[in-house]
Amino acid sequence: MPSDATISELPQEAAPLDEAVPCPLCHYDLRGLTEPRCPECGFRFTWPELLDPARRLHPYLFEHHPERNVWSFFRTAWGGLRPKKFWTNLHPAQPSRPKRLIAYQLCVMGLLGFVFGVACLRSVFDVARDMQSRRAWFTARMNAAATAPGSAPWIDELIQKHGSAQAAIDAIAPHRTLGQVFAEIWGHRSLRRELVRIGMMLTIPFFIWPFLTYFSLMVFRWSMRRARVDPVHVLRCVTYSSDFAVAAALALGMALLFVPFVYNASGALDEFGLGVCAISILVFMYRLQSAYRRYLRFDRPLATIMASQVIVFLSVLFIVAMLVPVWFRVWS
Repeated sequence: MPSDATISELPQEAAPLDEAVPCPLCHYDLRGLTEPRCPECGFRFTWPELLDPARRLHPYLFEHHPERNVWSFFRTAWGGLRPKKFWTNLHPAQPSRPKRLIAYQLCVMGLLGFVFGVACLRSVFDVARDMQSRRAWFTARMNAAATAPGSAPWIDELIQKHGSAQAAIDAIAPHRTLGQVFAEIWGHRSLRRELVRIGMMLTIPFFIWPFLTYFSLMVFRWSMRRARVDPVHVLRCVTYSSDFAVAAALALGMALLFVPFVYNASGALDEFGLGVCAISILVFMYRLQSAYRRYLRFDRPLATIMASQVIVFLSVLFIVAMLVPVWFRVWS
């Protein structure tokens, strides 16, 4: 929260009397005030933030630059990696566009879906490659046995059993398309569980947790002094605090490309997933408390965020407890 000394360094003339100056958080008319503090919600501000038109357009925020969607998306995600600077430069007086906020969150979720697709394709290509290697090895052995009859009695038995060398190859090492390989993986219970766990590893910290956090903060909105704060500001804080998923998804996608998770039987994937979830949630909490401290300028931002996260944690435990019986019934 900015100190009184910091605020007093800027010009603090009274607001103009001939035009409305709404509070950016609760829309209370600040016209004629001499103290830069909203009497309705307690928000402390500086008059240049509200009155200077040049400050109303953010230099790269995704909400403010629809003409450069790709650039503003990744620039916003990159800027958010430094939350102190990001939330200091972004202030509530800069117009918020809820549709663009939702579009930004959908882009983040789309990137996570892309990573999950990479994980699925990795498993398909690994299995298809092994099948192709097995077929090539068996074909080479069959060809070698054909040039030297009687050298491999077990191959002669297979040819006699299936009627021809090609029929024996197709029976033991059949050629499958990628679609058939994916169907075989999905039909295998342990491999299917691997893919489902990866999906949960992506959705819980990057979608379910921020979603529940928003609603828990809305509960606090009604019980705290700033009861009339516009919900779009809470949505803005949660959205730009959870887009850490962009960096995490790119890192996770690279890890899935180079880690043969399909054949993992040691539980390393589960440990890796739990680590990713825990670190992502801690980073989300740090960025969110920074948003409440520098953007909404709450007096006790850390306490507010910690209380909301307790609610979210209990909610996730309840959801998991409800889904466990369904999980065993479906996947057993």
